[in-house]
Amino acid sequence: MNLPDLNKQEIKHVDATPDGNYALRILRAYRENCNVKWANSANGAVTNPLFQEMNRHQDERAKELDSAIAVLQLAEQRNMVQGMDVVYSYLPQVVKY
Repeated sequence: MNLPDLNKQEIKHVDATPDGNYALRILRAYRENCNVKWANSANGAVTNPLFQEMNRHQDERAKELDSAIAVLQLAEQRNMVQGMDVVYSYLPQVVKY
């Protein structure tokens, strides 16, 4: 099993330029963090039930973020991002104020 570097740095900064892509940058940064998995041995084995559950939740977060990113990218491609109200109308179950 090929595991990512577990010494990954926490997200401390996302470019906050209000250019219509800020929300997408935030989601992509959080999605990148979902690539980190927990293991309880040097060979990458995951036998600890807590780590198995943590990895399962990490995968579920990744799926949700992938969906939200796809919707924002689609809206961007269709030039529909003219305010967050438009985007949130596409994401009623993913993103809420």
